[in-house]
Amino acid sequence: DYKLVFANGVIRKVLFTPLIAATLGGSMAWAATLQVMWGVPEGLGWAKSLVALAYTVTLFVVDDLSRYLLHRAMHRVPSLWELHKVHHSAEVLTPVTLYRIHPLESFFSAVRASVVTALVVGTFFYFFRGQLSLLELFGVNAIGFALTAAGANLRHSHVRLTFGRWLEGWFISPVQHQIHHSRAAEHHDKNFGSLLAIWDRLGRTLVR
Repeated sequence: DYKLVFANGVIRKVLFTPLIAATLGGSMAWAATLQVMWGVPEGLGWAKSLVALAYTVTLFVVDDLSRYLLHRAMHRVPSLWELHKVHHSAEVLTPVTLYRIHPLESFFSAVRASVVTALVVGTFFYFFRGQLSLLELFGVNAIGFALTAAGANLRHSHVRLTFGRWLEGWFISPVQHQIHHSRAAEHHDKNFGSLLAIWDRLGRTLVR
């Protein structure tokens, strides 16, 4: 696990600058594409705080959906499963299990994040030029930070933290992700969600 932490860390460092450049370039290209298709938008008159809130929520939701779709594909597409099964090879869950990821999967995840960010940023830049800002806590999306602080870091651990049946229909609890790693046949290919459970509800893959 620690070797993979190091290897994936090196890959992220190597990809960091090109991905930032690709994300920025993709954002501007998407904004320009929207302008060609729809022309210059009229000002919507939103307050800057409302734009920041809408941007933060949109980026969080779209990013979480893309994580669900990629994770589900990693289980359902045989060639991708050959990569993702490295993560599921852990017989005991520890917080470091989070980093037991094949380097190619780490690369795909980085590209996913870059594409999603470029599309969302480009869309908001098209509609709200000069008003774009993200509500952050410690440099990350405020919503993701809050949900992580609510126990997401315990997903790869022996701590069986549940949110209760109702909340687990909306948010993935640590024990729901532990079920995802279960060896029981009825738990296979369940609870693909990262933070939101609504995608699993829609995809009929939710176990509470």
